[in-house]
Amino acid sequence: MRKSLLLLSLLLCAAIASAEIKPFTFVHFSDPHIGVEGNVDQLRRALADVDKNFPEAAFIIVTGDVTEFGFEEEFTSLTEVLKESKRPVHPAMGNHDVRWSNSGKENYRNTFGNAYKTFDYNGVRFVLMDSSMLIEHYGHFDGQQLRQLEEDLKSMEEGQPAVLAMHHPPLSPGHFIDNEYQFADLIGKYNVPLVCDGHGHSLQRWSRNGTTYAMGGSVSNGGAPKRSYRVFKVTQDRMEAITRVYDRDITQTEEPVPTNSLDRTKIETALSGPEEFSISLNGQPYSGDVAVTLDQLTSQGIAVDSGKLSLEREITNNGIHQVTVEVPDGETTVISTLQFETADNPGTTITRRFALKSGNQSHPVVKDDVLYVGANDGIMRAIDLADPEGKVLWEANLNREILSSPAVTTESVIVGSMDSHVYSLDRTTGEVQWKYKTGQAVLASPLVENNTVYIGSGDTHMYALDARTGELKWKFAAEKLIKATPALANGRLFFGAWDNHFYALDAETGELIWKTPVAHKVNGHYSAATSNPVISGDNIIFCSHDYTVRCIAQESGGTVWTYKPEKTELGPSYSTAVIEGDVAYFGSINGHVVGHHVDTGQKVFDVNVRPEKKDDLFDSLPVLKDGKIYIGSVGGNVYCVNIEKQAVDWSVALQPGFIFTRPALWKNHVLVGSMNDMVYEIRY
Repeated sequence: MRKSLLLLSLLLCAAIASAEIKPFTFVHFSDPHIGVEGNVDQLRRALADVDKNFPEAAFIIVTGDVTEFGFEEEFTSLTEVLKESKRPVHPAMGNHDVRWSNSGKENYRNTFGNAYKTFDYNGVRFVLMDSSMLIEHYGHFDGQQLRQLEEDLKSMEEGQPAVLAMHHPPLSPGHFIDNEYQFADLIGKYNVPLVCDGHGHSLQRWSRNGTTYAMGGSVSNGGAPKRSYRVFKVTQDRMEAITRVYDRDITQTEEPVPTNSLDRTKIETALSGPEEFSISLNGQPYSGDVAVTLDQLTSQGIAVDSGKLSLEREITNNGIHQVTVEVPDGETTVISTLQFETADNPGTTITRRFALKSGNQSHPVVKDDVLYVGANDGIMRAIDLADPEGKVLWEANLNREILSSPAVTTESVIVGSMDSHVYSLDRTTGEVQWKYKTGQAVLASPLVENNTVYIGSGDTHMYALDARTGELKWKFAAEKLIKATPALANGRLFFGAWDNHFYALDAETGELIWKTPVAHKVNGHYSAATSNPVISGDNIIFCSHDYTVRCIAQESGGTVWTYKPEKTELGPSYSTAVIEGDVAYFGSINGHVVGHHVDTGQKVFDVNVRPEKKDDLFDSLPVLKDGKIYIGSVGGNVYCVNIEKQAVDWSVALQPGFIFTRPALWKNHVLVGSMNDMVYEIRY
């Protein structure tokens, strides 16, 4: 009875506060995965099921993974099926739509337009967002996108509700999105009663800060329950929620979602002293148990007395830390997040921040006191490190995301763009000296040797371009996209492609010398495409996505040794080696820095960078100098690993952004790019 009265009260408040809404129905699909056998038929079945059971539905929202690999032919198949729909379909972008795609995000954009879009329908604002990241399965809200979202929410009429839709599920137990709490803080200022999401292939629901998060099931052959979706019947004061498992003809009604999310408990957390915080609910000091997360390490049942909270964990590293406090409040959980900075150890402190307008996945490069860095806003920047303020010397707009890392020569900065071009920019001014158009997005980073630019493209080709003019010397066709930076030795060019093969070409002519299969799985998800090959004597060392470290002979492509870790061990599937002496060092997905003997493959080095909780070392490549390895983590930390001590010398927290970039060293500083729209300078 008490629960019913609470719901009635919320609904009455919603009726008073909301703008005028005309009743309508919309449908929430997720994860069609077109490209997997049978999924076209499943999508047709789902569309037909809506026609039969909910013919009044005005439109359908699809929360991502609309394709399996993001290939053009998959989008073609998808659009052919969607033509059969009797109502508009609005798809969001998912990680499968971009992670393995030869076009980056272009195949989606060419099919559906911008990944971020908004429209109003019968008094409700709908915003489709892009939580996907190039080459990654993780989720992230780009800074540009969050700024646009706030503008769109600000512009709503008073009391107007907004429904947001994206692929990765914010504030779910899996914590797929690095800046999900910043997202929650932003939408908490506005009337956002419902967020639709996907990724998990199930019909889950949860509530945070009065907003309902609903996962849309899956209209594909994967998930539990299989072949399911949600329906929302919107009226002035509520959204009736219905789940439909069409494979088993099961329809169930859920608790309705009030259209007003503003009448809710407000929680505030403030820093009151070293490792001490104050907590208030609706302006009053809070007493009770809370869950506290410090830099992704969660403690449950922490007692708060009269609004005073002391951290259980001692903060032992410098940097920007994030504390999140969660308090159960009836049907929802109220959350407050704040960042604070520590600098107790003067030897490892953040000395400067270089602001970008977007996340950074392109490895920063330093040459002659200048930092060169590309970002996902399509801007290549040159920053003067010798200037105390970090003056921006120039910016060059390359039109699309820059995943490629620049090669800096005496006169030029050479880099690829997702707009399909390879650019040569004047190192002093940033002006375009030449550009060469390939057939697809350029995800790869160039190798510049002997006045030649060697670079791969999403169009499956490895290109050799004249470094001075951009003229084509030769191109070689693999079978799928090329992302790896090649290695050059003894007149031969070595690289892996997304077709699960490793290649050796004549560097002068581009003729194939040999190619060899390298991955055990050949379904397209695995490849030798991300790890850059490294020369070791007469051999080449690299990783493939089946978690195997490989050493093959330059002369023949024959296997010298392989190291396949146990399933529980995972391994350095994405990392590029750095070699010192007779050991090749890698970052590993299980949060370890590992080392393998270059002659035998035997693992001779293993350091867990954060024993308290696994901190994945994913696409941040290691840098080695003076017996120390510098590497960034998915958890938003930078580590310095001492080889001689076989231990972490120090770490710096850079919350809350993923770090996928290779650190750059400058004098006695480490520079590392973050998805948090920033390059940080750390003194060591």
